[in-house]
Amino acid sequence: MTDTSKVCVYEDIASGRLHMLSFSPNCPLTVSEALAKDLPAGVTSFELVDENMPKLFDRTFRNAWKFVPGIPATSVVTDMVQARDIQRDNLRIARKPILAALDIEYMQADEAGDSAAKTSIAAEKQLLRDVTQDVRITNATTEATLKAWDLETLGVVPTRHRS
Repeated sequence: MTDTSKVCVYEDIASGRLHMLSFSPNCPLTVSEALAKDLPAGVTSFELVDENMPKLFDRTFRNAWKFVPGIPATSVVTDMVQARDIQRDNLRIARKPILAALDIEYMQADEAGDSAAKTSIAAEKQLLRDVTQDVRITNATTEATLKAWDLETLGVVPTRHRS
């Protein structure tokens, strides 16, 4: 029976993306047999050592993972430039419903002729638009630090829209 504590990785040469293979406890194949069956031809895979395993359970920045053989053992590292882009995309997705709600509030303020409310809402919308350029995201050096910066911790969600 295959050992479930083992994970093998390989890099897709065409896309540069990292792929993982984990093994089912019900698989009758050995690790070598499973790799021979499931890996594309000509690809070399490497088994990850235990210290690299925890990273694989949080897939937030999976598309920023890079495979680095021999540092000091085979490991997966995060390309922080790509991780920052992923976090910016996550922020764009998170801000979309808030911007939509603020659009409605802006139209209601416009219909009511409330220029002060319109100015305030416009400023809130601009903060949300600018969030992807926040220096705290640019300066994040670890996945954990980067992941901690969401719309609320960056302070750009209007109080009435906080969950």
